[in-house]
Formats: sequence, structure tokens, C-alpha cells
Amino acid sequence: MLTIKKILFITTTAFVFASCGSNEKNGNSLAEKKAALEKIKSEHAAITAKMSALEAEIAKLDTSNANALTAKLVGLTTITNQPFAHYIDLQGSITSDNVSYVSPRMGPGQVKAIYVKKGDQVKQGQLLLKLDDAVMRQSVYASQKALETLKTQLNFAKDIYQRQGNLWKDGIGTEVQYISAKNNVQV
Repeated sequence: MLTIKKILFITTTAFVFASCGSNEKNGNSLAEKKAALEKIKSEHAAITAKMSALEAEIAKLDTSNANALTAKLVGLTTITNQPFAHYIDLQGSITSDNVSYVSPRMGPGQVKAIYVKKGDQVKQGQLLLKLDDAVMRQSVYASQKALETLKTQLNFAKDIYQRQGNLWKDGIGTEVQYISAKNNVQV
């Protein structure tokens, strides 16, 4: 067991030393990198000099570019607080592409009052006119009466169902009467 540990230690140490070798074998030495950087810098300087020379020659030959380089006179004014009074008076007419008709949801209605006149400015939510709501009030009243009638009929059906249930428990009456009373309540 001890010899296996020794062999393992020796091989591990050998691999560590082998992997820690110098970088000169791969061509990655510091001196080589510095030399490559200097070479690239010198090429960059040469290209920049050629570009500057070409730009100067183009500027001499191109007359349209010369106008852009000439200076222009500009007037200056100091900034002060002062009122701004500039108005434009325009006149015109407006035509609508879409014509809208206003009507109540539940059918036609008679206009009782108009709160705006032609040419007034209106805002969203502003009351424009009042329609005659007598027909709608009558409809609401009739619906309330119909609801009261339905509640009365439901109470009556519940009462009949309860009575039929009590009779059915005592063995009086038919099952059809009991089920019919139950269906009248549930419908």
C-alpha cells in the first residue's frame, strides 16, 4: 500500500514539473511579443502618414470641399427676458369626413333641453342635451312591477313545495305532485 502511494506521488510530481516548462518553446516569449507590438505600431504610423498625405492632396484638388472650410460670419445677441408677442390670425372652415348621429340606446327620444350652442367648445364628459326619459321611466317601473310579481310567484311555489313535502313525508299525495312542486321552485 505504501509503495502505491510513493509511485503515485512521484508520477504526480513529474507531471507538475513537465507542465511548468518555459513558454519559449511555443514562441510566446515576452521579447517576441514586444517585438511584434513595435512592428505593428510602426506599420500604423506609416499608414497614418499615408492617409494624411492623401487627404491633403484631395483637399487641394477638390474645390467643393474648400467652400465648406471657409468661415462664415455670425451675429450675436445677448439673451434677455422680454415678452414674446407674435400672433397669427387664420381663418378657415372645417368639414367632417364622418357624420355622427346621436340617439339613445333604447330607441328614439325627444330632446327636452340643449345645453350647448353651435360653435361652443365642449369637453369630454360634458352634458350636451337632455332627452325625454318618460318612456324609460315607465319601462323601469313596469320591470319593477314584473319583478315583484315574480317574487310573489316564487314565494307561492316555495310554499306549495313545502306543503307537498310535508304531505309526502306523511305518505299523503303522489310523487308526481311532489316532483312538480319541486320543479316549480327550481325553475
